[in-house]
Amino acid sequence: MRAVEKLAGTWRSEASMMGRRGMAQAKLMLESVADELEDTLGAYLDEPLTMDQAVAESGFTRQKLSKDLSDGRIPNAGRSRDPRIRRRDLPRKQIARENDSPGAALVADILQNKRGAQRDA
Repeated sequence: MRAVEKLAGTWRSEASMMGRRGMAQAKLMLESVADELEDTLGAYLDEPLTMDQAVAESGFTRQKLSKDLSDGRIPNAGRSRDPRIRRRDLPRKQIARENDSPGAALVADILQNKRGAQRDA
């Protein structure tokens, strides 16, 4: 996620440079895509997941996540009988992937979800 946040910051820096060079349209475009990236990332991270989804994404067992919810280590984004965990609150197991750059899977997932939402609109 830091890689995605860094990318938005890079685009904002480039937008500032474009503004200083009199390229107002390029500046506005870069600011717009940086805003969209940050909004999309925020929505992705704020999505409340079912326990099954949380198990699949975190790599932890349902029992571990349920215990963390009941102990207050993870906030419940749902109801007591229908708990949900926001993606940003999920604990994550570190899984080494040989050919993935940091954040590659996250960016791919965000883009896939964004494209799906655009098709549905």
